[in-house]
Amino acid sequence: MESAQTIESSHVAASRSAWSTELRDRIEANLYRATPSEDDHNCDFITRERLRAVWASGQDDSPVSRLAHASGISIEALHFSENILVFSILVYINFSQWRGLLQLLRTSWDRGSERARFTDTFLPFNGTELERHLFPSFGNSVTLSWRFGSMQHSFCPLVIREYGNHVEVAGTRLPFISESDRREGGFAVVTRVQIAREHLRLDGRRGREFNQEVRRRTEIS
Repeated sequence: MESAQTIESSHVAASRSAWSTELRDRIEANLYRATPSEDDHNCDFITRERLRAVWASGQDDSPVSRLAHASGISIEALHFSENILVFSILVYINFSQWRGLLQLLRTSWDRGSERARFTDTFLPFNGTELERHLFPSFGNSVTLSWRFGSMQHSFCPLVIREYGNHVEVAGTRLPFISESDRREGGFAVVTRVQIAREHLRLDGRRGREFNQEVRRRTEIS
């Protein structure tokens, strides 16, 4: 017969699993699923704005408080606003070893070690960074690194700037909610795209607080 302590531990584990599973489902439901074009079938993304709404709750058992409880550290120590993308990706890939990882991250943030780079500011991370510095203490570090690396671009879609040079690494998501009205000429294809709010910045200004429609011109090579 199981001891009371074993049964209690099982209930705690199930509770922790339930909050992350529920949160993952909510993230999944809030992904923008743009109609894939002929040459791009991997364009789902979610904005920081939507993630804030997914995590937000006025209740004591909000996802943020549950994450802090599962990690064994305070909500303040999570630096949540600086890490909402990283935490969301970890939830999405069904990461479960929160206590071990966030204790390591908390120490690195305080000491400024290599692992301190693992905040939203430095996304996307490369495979070497993930395997050597984020997940080295876990037995399945290679698998975790691959899963994180393959999903991270959906959580940091490109912010389009009028005079910026856009370096699109493999997997980059363009912040297009929809694309329609395709017109093809001899040298280019022109479509009408709707860009997610805060992801189009003109003249160096902050992104607009509403979705914007613009014309997109793609050269034919």
